[in-house]
Amino acid sequence: MTDFDGAPIDWRRMTSLAVKAELYREDSFFREGLADCRGRWGALAPDVLHRTALLMFKPDAIGGRRVRMALGFLAERGLAPVAVTTHAYSAPLYHGLYRYQLRRGTLDKVRLYTRWASGLPYVLVAFRDRDPSPGIPASIRFKTMKGHARVEQRKPGDLRTLLASPNSIANFIHAADEPADTVREIPVCVPAAGRAAFLDAMSGEDFQTAGRRLDAALVEAERLLPPHDADPAAAAHRLWSLAETVRVDGTGADGTGADGTGADGAVAMIERCLAGGYRLDLRAFEAAMGAALDRADPLDLFVFASHYIARDLPGERGEIDEDCAVGWLSAADEGS
Repeated sequence: MTDFDGAPIDWRRMTSLAVKAELYREDSFFREGLADCRGRWGALAPDVLHRTALLMFKPDAIGGRRVRMALGFLAERGLAPVAVTTHAYSAPLYHGLYRYQLRRGTLDKVRLYTRWASGLPYVLVAFRDRDPSPGIPASIRFKTMKGHARVEQRKPGDLRTLLASPNSIANFIHAADEPADTVREIPVCVPAAGRAAFLDAMSGEDFQTAGRRLDAALVEAERLLPPHDADPAAAAHRLWSLAETVRVDGTGADGTGADGTGADGAVAMIERCLAGGYRLDLRAFEAAMGAALDRADPLDLFVFASHYIARDLPGERGEIDEDCAVGWLSAADEGS
C-alpha cells in the first residue's frame, strides 16, 4: 500500500509494472483521474476499473467505417458498451495519451497526429466485461484480443487483423492497457465538464441507453468524416492526382523539379513511395504540395504518410515499454 494524495492505493490492482507505478505517482492526469474515480465510485473504484475496458475509435476507424465491425467482434466476446463520448482529436490529446512513448517516435509520426488527425472526431467507449476471467482486468482481456500494432506480429482472429489495419499508425483503435491507464486516460480524453456523467455511466449497467448513445455518436462522427478506404496506396493515388492537377493548372505550384518543392516534387515523392524502399519526409511533402493541401482529404494524408514515413527512432525506447499483460496473466495462472 502506498499513500497517494493523502489516501492509500493498492498499486497491485492498478498495474503489473513497477516503472508505471513510479511514474504515475507524479503524473497529473493519473492523479486527477483517480480523484474523479474515487469521488464518483468510492470504495467500489477498483472493482469498476477491473471490469472496464476503455477504447478509443480513432478518426481512421470512423472514416474507414470499421467501428460497427469492431462492435460486433466485441459483443461476441462479452464486452458491452456502458459509457460513450465523442470529441475532436487534438495535439494535446496525442501528447497526453502517448507521453511515455513519445521519445521513441519520429517527429513525422507526431505530426501525423497533431496536424492531420487534429480536428477529426474520435469516439471513446467504456465497455463492461460481461464474461470476465478471474484475476484478469477487462482491459487486459481486451489487450489479448486486440492484436499487435505491427502488422507482421498479428495473428488470425485478432481484432486488428479482422479490421485490416494497414500499419502500426493507421491501426483504428487505441485502448487503455490496464486499470492504471484507464484512470489516467479518462481525464486525457474526457473534458472535465462531462466527466462525471461519463463516470456515472461507467459504473452502471444501462446497456440499452449506452447502445443508443453509441449509435447516435457514430452517426454524427460519420457525418463529419466521409467514407474512406483506409488504403495507403489508394490514398497515394488520390494525392498524386491532386498534385498532377495543381501542376497542370499552376495553382499553388512553383514548377520546380523532382527533388525540389512544387507539384513536380510531390508527384516524384509519391511515385518513389509506391515504388518501394523510399521513406517519406512529411514536412518536405507538405511543402511540395503547397496550396493543394487545402483540397486534400486529411485522412488521405494520414493514411498515405502513415505507411511511408519513418515511425520510430532507431535504438530508442519509451519510458514504459514492457508488456503489462505478462504480469497479469502470470499472476492469474499462479492463482488458478
